[in-house]
Amino acid sequence: MKLLLVDDEEYAREGLVARIDWDSLGITEIMTARNGIDGLKRAGDFEPDIVVTDVRMPKMDGIQMAFRIRQLYPECSILFMSGYSDKEYLKAAISVSAVSYVEKPINIEEMRKELQNACQIQEERRAAARRKEDLDGKLSAGLEALKNQIALSLTRKIRNMAEVEEKRKIACPNLPVDADYRTFLIQLAGRLQEDKGNPPERIENPWFQLASILTEGLHGRGLDCIAGYKDEHYLVIHVCLGTDHSREVAGSTDRLTAWFEHILSSDYRYYLAVGSRVSGLFGIYESYHDAVVRMQQSFFFPPDKTFGDLIAVSPEKKAVFRFGDEDLKEFEEKLFYGNFEEAVAFIGDIVSKIREKPETLVFHVKEFFYRCMLRMLDAASRRRILAFESVTESMVHDQIWDAGYLSELETCLIDSLQLYFENVSEENGKPAVSDEVKYYVSRHYGEMDLSLASIADKLKLTSSYLCIVFKKECQVTLTQYIMEYRVARAKELLADETMKIKDIAFLTGYQNSNYFIKVFKKIEGVTPLEYRSKKEEKGRI
Repeated sequence: MKLLLVDDEEYAREGLVARIDWDSLGITEIMTARNGIDGLKRAGDFEPDIVVTDVRMPKMDGIQMAFRIRQLYPECSILFMSGYSDKEYLKAAISVSAVSYVEKPINIEEMRKELQNACQIQEERRAAARRKEDLDGKLSAGLEALKNQIALSLTRKIRNMAEVEEKRKIACPNLPVDADYRTFLIQLAGRLQEDKGNPPERIENPWFQLASILTEGLHGRGLDCIAGYKDEHYLVIHVCLGTDHSREVAGSTDRLTAWFEHILSSDYRYYLAVGSRVSGLFGIYESYHDAVVRMQQSFFFPPDKTFGDLIAVSPEKKAVFRFGDEDLKEFEEKLFYGNFEEAVAFIGDIVSKIREKPETLVFHVKEFFYRCMLRMLDAASRRRILAFESVTESMVHDQIWDAGYLSELETCLIDSLQLYFENVSEENGKPAVSDEVKYYVSRHYGEMDLSLASIADKLKLTSSYLCIVFKKECQVTLTQYIMEYRVARAKELLADETMKIKDIAFLTGYQNSNYFIKVFKKIEGVTPLEYRSKKEEKGRI
């Protein structure tokens, strides 16, 4: 059993650890922490069964920490210590379901008894969990669970056929070994009554009821089958097509597929993938594999679609969609200089291009949307938009990577864009002029015509006003800032020994390489070649 001890007084922690016979209580692991924040952090790694904590501590008190730990580990026992008989703290201890409250200075015998009580509570909880696990294990051996197990085992190439065959004889004896089979793979994307303009919503555990409806319906059509649900996202149904291995009657597969579509469309939005016809119960994994490959296309298409054969695409469309930095750059410009309609149109155009190339890896699609969301968070931070203050990169990551469909990603980003632009106004979220200028320079420093006048025109300001405001906010002229920024980027490019000076000059906005060298020397005190040589010498030392 594991115990976390949290107290801001080091001698109190050490004294308690030394004076309690932990082994006699069944506590084998002890971790200490010096305050609530430290305790919360350690709890996340340690996963304590019992938490003993002081109430009053700096940075985060014991009550706050206990509430947070209770959210992480609802079953842990919490014991408070305090030198204050404060009723409000007692009420808080009750609200967080503490097992007890011990006043300081600590009476070791009293503490030992309270710890013994906490340990007993944990032992009873573990015993109850073991009983439940044992009961669940017995239930899982039931007929339906066994059928589900067989259906899933058939999706893999079977090595121990005798074991599966033994289970088949018990759970589904009418399912012939030497018949032909076809796998139907179903992914539910939402309920029919949902607004089809909204992204599909995941359905919590719908499989048992749906599997019953489909299997009973197939039996009613004179077809044996076996069903199982996989990873809480997919329903797998292997349909027996009979023992006649001759060619199927024309249209029979189409009629069976149409029947699946009819049943599914009555209540759900769905994706249906149809595997190839295979011979023998133990060849089902090949049909399942075909269905999985076909189902991968579902990411790119709206629901209510069946994938029989892989969609034929022309050679020019078979190439994947390439996500470039210029796309992110354009998206950022929409955030800073565009409006909601322009940003939505840009995302819609990207989505359309992706759908035209379903060979694109889903990973790359999600990565692009993730980077767009991070750009929006950065823009919101620059503009001091409070609506995004509580949104973290981790939250964005989970939201993007949990999405099952391209339409989910699109809607997620559009919803965030709407919130972003609703909070951008003259009174709320207006960035400093210098921030806008610096952002613009970072995106256009390689353009030859970048100047005070061009930036003023882009920001709809007069050149004289822009010059005064920028100098006031940054203590440097805009012209000097542009020169220094270009030189800073040039220094990064000089690290590549294969790049010529004239190419670096061009990439940083200088058409004349001699003028670039002159500017570089004025700012750095050396020419670009001398700078590169010095860097190379340092690298060899």
